[in-house]
Amino acid sequence: MGFGYRAAYIAKTAQQIKQHHSSHYLHDLRHKSYHRARAKLLKLHGVGAKVGMTPTDLIDLYQNHLAELRL
Repeated sequence: MGFGYRAAYIAKTAQQIKQHHSSHYLHDLRHKSYHRARAKLLKLHGVGAKVGMTPTDLIDLYQNHLAELRL
């Protein structure tokens, strides 16, 4: 499975996280509010409104429906 034109964005974003954030950066976003996590993701290179929405929606789902997901 290739990433096509997104490959360069993914590589640069991963490098940005590695250089400027702790190794727990993405994991720690799970404990932030939807809006705060989305705002942090949108600051990353190559993450726009559409791309930033998907991970934060998953974080929101995880935070707000954890009990249901464990069933």
